[in-house]
Amino acid sequence: MGIPEPPVPLFESAHDKSRPAQELVLENTCFYNIFGLRVDSELSVPDHLLTQLEFLSAVAYTRDLSGDESRTRELVRLEHDFLERHLLTWTKTAGEKLRDCPFPAFRVLFYLMTRQLRQRHQLLSA
Repeated sequence: MGIPEPPVPLFESAHDKSRPAQELVLENTCFYNIFGLRVDSELSVPDHLLTQLEFLSAVAYTRDLSGDESRTRELVRLEHDFLERHLLTWTKTAGEKLRDCPFPAFRVLFYLMTRQLRQRHQLLSA
């Protein structure tokens, strides 16, 4: 929603200006490829919030079912690195932009999500 665009787009490349958008999309795609996942370009893009959260969900699910300690450590590292390199780099900026959003529920939900992501990252760092 929003004209000419949403007030706070949910794309990493809309908020992380430290690297070109193509590089961000390619790196997201590489993370997904490591895990054997592909993004259907007709439905989504690699740097969209939902795609990134879906990836984390797949990693966490596989990690929880893994009976191999070595594989579990690899998946923990993958989740940690993805959070650090992607979600935690742009959600702070997006959250700040949401302060001006006239719908308080969006701000609250986004804040709760980013708080959970930061807590997860801290837990994985330990």
